[in-house]
Amino acid sequence: MLYRLGALNTKPRLLVSIAILVGFVSAIVAMLLWLDAATNTSAKVTRLRAAGFQLALAPDGQPQTGQWARVALPDNWSRRRPDAQGIGWYQLTFDLPETTLGSEGVALHVKRLSMTAEFYLNGHLLSPPMQVAEPMLRMWNTPQYRSLPQDWLRPGENEIQVRLFSYHDYNGGLGVVDIGPDAEIYSLYLRTLFFHSTASASALVALFVIGLLALAIGLRFSRDGSPLFMGMSCMLWSARLLNDYVQSIPVGWQWWGWVTHSLGGWVPLLMLMYCHRYLQIQRRGLERFMLIYTVICTGLMGAYLFSWISKDALAVIWLPFNIATDVYMLHILWRLLRRSVNAAPFLLAIALAFFVVADLHDRVIVTATLERLVSFDATYWRPLSGVLLSFAFCLLVADQFIGVVNEARKGAADQQRAVASERERIMREMHDGLGAQLMTALRGIERGALGKEQVVQSLHEGLDELRLLMDSTDNTQPLQTALANWRNRWDGRLAATGLTLQWTLGDALEDIELPGDTVLQIMRVLQEAGANIVKHAQASEAAVSAQVRAGANGVRAFVLEIADNGIGLPSQDASRAGRGIRNMRQRAQQIGATFELMERNDGMPGTTVRLSLPLA
Repeated sequence: MLYRLGALNTKPRLLVSIAILVGFVSAIVAMLLWLDAATNTSAKVTRLRAAGFQLALAPDGQPQTGQWARVALPDNWSRRRPDAQGIGWYQLTFDLPETTLGSEGVALHVKRLSMTAEFYLNGHLLSPPMQVAEPMLRMWNTPQYRSLPQDWLRPGENEIQVRLFSYHDYNGGLGVVDIGPDAEIYSLYLRTLFFHSTASASALVALFVIGLLALAIGLRFSRDGSPLFMGMSCMLWSARLLNDYVQSIPVGWQWWGWVTHSLGGWVPLLMLMYCHRYLQIQRRGLERFMLIYTVICTGLMGAYLFSWISKDALAVIWLPFNIATDVYMLHILWRLLRRSVNAAPFLLAIALAFFVVADLHDRVIVTATLERLVSFDATYWRPLSGVLLSFAFCLLVADQFIGVVNEARKGAADQQRAVASERERIMREMHDGLGAQLMTALRGIERGALGKEQVVQSLHEGLDELRLLMDSTDNTQPLQTALANWRNRWDGRLAATGLTLQWTLGDALEDIELPGDTVLQIMRVLQEAGANIVKHAQASEAAVSAQVRAGANGVRAFVLEIADNGIGLPSQDASRAGRGIRNMRQRAQQIGATFELMERNDGMPGTTVRLSLPLA
């Protein structure tokens, strides 16, 4: 269907494209919401949405009895306690019927927690001790599953305690906790793991591969460099997604976070620079502004992570820029939809539209501005948009690569046609010119009809043909040089017939270079005119004038005139002269010139041949 849109008029096609775009993006969002709903629990699973909370007085301190403050889950620590850093304890209780004990296993599941945590069941540690010192084990993007041992469970009320570590104002917290039959909880955990992590990992791999392909094509084939920006965007995005899976970072969390979070600002910039080149949008000033602003925001990200500025101060500076970037993405979408008559650019438009929606969705999670609609433990969509974008990029790279290959093939085919055409032209010129001259001389010698002087003249004419043919093999040839060569060859020959030759060459000829075949036809007209003067004009003088003149419409033209003081225009029965005139006229038409044969306009007897060739 996308390929049929080109048959519609521009406005209806644009409306249809917008409708299809909205339909596709809505379908993607609906699918993601459905998948998120698929992680909901059944009646057998208890979803804990409330807990007690208290900050630990010391890193290894235990919770204080009676000091619990009630909080709702999911609890965004950075939203409710932005100045707090360190250890916090969560207390959750659930009832377990006595009939459940021993019948089937029981387990718990948490969609998201940040940054790291350990779980206790009725005072028993369910996981290895939490490492608080750097480098810390990071669990922020990995769903948690814990099997609850039967020996530690008791009928009636049971207690789960979560000891959690969070950095200062770094979006820490605890999501809802699900407790229920082990098999169902584990199935729920697998679905969440796929939705949270596996899909994002596939985006990482896809973006990395597409990035390498785009970089290779950009460095090897591209002229405008657009695949380079696409490749860099994909590579930086894949590096950014790698942060979702590195649980033990090699450096301090501030330095690590500075690099990984800053990459999120560079990806849209490089993506827009690619779209500019793909759509041939010339806005270098805007690109320089965005580059400078991104560098400034990168520095501010480091200042925030080292606690020199607050998260709100960073958001005030960076968030408007991100929103403006998303709005400008809509302009890019408009440009894409106006020209999307095939699948690749239209798919890129869909991917960019979903990227804007996903970017807004994920910023709502981080800033916790609409917690009732998008909770702390919701799945990030922006990594998932990388899967669609990587596929769109793959089609675009393939299109550009195929375009380059087709262009190369077309160039090779054009070159082959040009070589074949040149070979055919040379063979035709040899046959019509040199071949005919030699054949005429050979027949005359065989019959004994040619004397020595005629044989010599015929051989000279054959050599002239050969020299002209050799000169015409050059791609371009200086016109003044060709005229000088012709004069050197013909001066002595014309003088031997008693004909005085005068030359007038304009100064502007020094800068005129013409294709070799064009120069050849001009020289043939000059040669044919000279031969007609010698054979038919009965002239004693001839004058050759070569000038560059301005035409009536302002276009320069090369004008060649050959005049004699002979008997005037040939009679109608002078068949040989007639053939010569026809040849000169045909050669002039072949190169787009005007040929004229007229009597002299200075009151003297004789004939003037004029050739006018417009110059580009």
